[in-house]
Amino acid sequence: MHLVPLVPEELPTRVCNLEAMRRTHGAYADLFVRCFSVGDPLADAAVDALEALPRAEGKRVLDDAIERAEYASAPPAVRALFAHLDAPPAWVDERELALGARTYQRTGLCGPMVLSAFSLMRGYHSAAAVKPLAFTGRLDQMARRRLAETGRFLFEVSQVGGLERGRDGWKTSVRVRMVHAHVRRMLSRSDRWDARAWGVPINQADMAATSLSFSVSVLYATRIMGFRYTTEEADSFIRLWRYVGWLSGVDPALLPSSEREAMDVAHMIDDMQPGPDADSIALANALRNVTGNRKDRPIDHLISPILLRWHDAITRATAGDEKANDLGVPDGWFRYLVPGGRLIIEPIERAREAIPGATRLLSWVGNRSHAFAVRKELAGHEPTFAPPRTIPFADRFPILARATP
Repeated sequence: MHLVPLVPEELPTRVCNLEAMRRTHGAYADLFVRCFSVGDPLADAAVDALEALPRAEGKRVLDDAIERAEYASAPPAVRALFAHLDAPPAWVDERELALGARTYQRTGLCGPMVLSAFSLMRGYHSAAAVKPLAFTGRLDQMARRRLAETGRFLFEVSQVGGLERGRDGWKTSVRVRMVHAHVRRMLSRSDRWDARAWGVPINQADMAATSLSFSVSVLYATRIMGFRYTTEEADSFIRLWRYVGWLSGVDPALLPSSEREAMDVAHMIDDMQPGPDADSIALANALRNVTGNRKDRPIDHLISPILLRWHDAITRATAGDEKANDLGVPDGWFRYLVPGGRLIIEPIERAREAIPGATRLLSWVGNRSHAFAVRKELAGHEPTFAPPRTIPFADRFPILARATP
């Protein structure tokens, strides 16, 4: 990664505790802070080139490149992006990716719940990090659909072989990257986007933090719930997400390659972030409401309140009382659901370790349960991960409605 020297006066005002972070993390802290002002140059250039084409032609060019690996006649910037994507880094190891995928599969429905109750809720504690979502309304106005699409993405990238060229995990990772580049382009042109405060929209640092939310945060939270992982399993899961992050546009210099490194970086990011604001609380409430307001079936009136309390219990057990209080998560007797659940999960995990073949079996069962939940939530309306024509709810921000022809 080639970056200009760090100039304190040009740092986004969102950066906190930089000197302390330098003392504990050295040059990596400076690298990370610079990346608040860096987007995704390859994808950004490709989007600029696609936007210069008629809309139907731009869609065809992108679909040909993603679906059929045909981009020889595409604009140079598009060719550059896909030539890069078609040359995976030397550190990508198929055996590790497979182990990482099976490790996540084993968490079953606990994995997606942790991603909602801990990973996303913890991310919302940063007022600056939530601004792209707050601008687009994606998780306050369309929270359930967004979570369902995220569930589909997570399911696809966690399949064994799912990140091979042409497989769904690979294609979805690239499509998400292009969506981010389109949104970045539109938000950057808005006179309401405060780059001085927040940095570049969907910047390298925030994308790296999101990757860690899907990787080391899951390991941390599910361990609290009673799941057990070997060092090899945990590191393979981190490396699976290192590759997903790379496909999604994150520079590998920001992505750790072991659980220990990932935990160090996650702690640094936590200490560097500002606290929450009204947008943070609104997004947290919307996310909780997705869990607590399911009315698809008559039985959901009984199940939804229980799921909401389970969601709140996980947030308190993993993010801590201070962050939970900041985000308006209630407290009560239900906080004991997590240690109570651990009394069930941990003995099962110990039995799994002792019984030959049990680990593979539980990975298969967990993967099937995740697949069922995703299908049910999407209800036949599969996500396209298509680049947006305009930012949703652009009437709030008139300049955004004019961002694309």
